[in-house]
Amino acid sequence: MAILLEREGVWDDIITEAKGLSQRRVRVTVQTLDEDAPALPTPEADANDVLGRLITEHRVDTGVSDLAQNHDHYLHGQDKRGR
Repeated sequence: MAILLEREGVWDDIITEAKGLSQRRVRVTVQTLDEDAPALPTPEADANDVLGRLITEHRVDTGVSDLAQNHDHYLHGQDKRGR
C-alpha cells in the first residue's frame, strides 16, 4: 500500500519524523521555502552518465520559481497550489 506523506517544516524535524519509514522505498522531493536561501550546488555529470550530461547541457532557467509545485497550473491552467 502506498502512503503519501507531505510535510512542511525544518529539515531536522522532518528527518526525525521520517525515521518511521526506515527500510521502505520512498521518493523524496525537497523544496526550500526560504527565498533568500543560497542555491544548492549542482553536481557536474559523471563522464559516463549520459542522462546527467544531457540534463546539464540542456538545462534552462525558466525564471519560474514554483514550476515544480504548480506544474498543473502552467500546463493545464488549474489553480495554483497553496492559494
